[in-house]
Amino acid sequence: MAGVSPLEDLTPRELLYMAETRTEKDWLHTSCILAMLHNTVSKRPKKPEDFNPLKKKNSSVGGKRVTLGDFKAVLTKRKKADK
Repeated sequence: MAGVSPLEDLTPRELLYMAETRTEKDWLHTSCILAMLHNTVSKRPKKPEDFNPLKKKNSSVGGKRVTLGDFKAVLTKRKKADK
């Protein structure tokens, strides 16, 4: 799966890292091809990230990006409520 010789002396951690990296590379390649095929026939273009299940989506709280100021405000409100 990692594409290495079984005779090499590698730790399980090294093998896991190599397998994960290989999987990410393969999905990057596949998602680029899928995006290219999709964009040739569709009027709405998509990026390769749209087809890659390993690519993390932009996670935000409630659909809104939380700033450091918002976080400080929540903490100060909690401290006042605890008193």
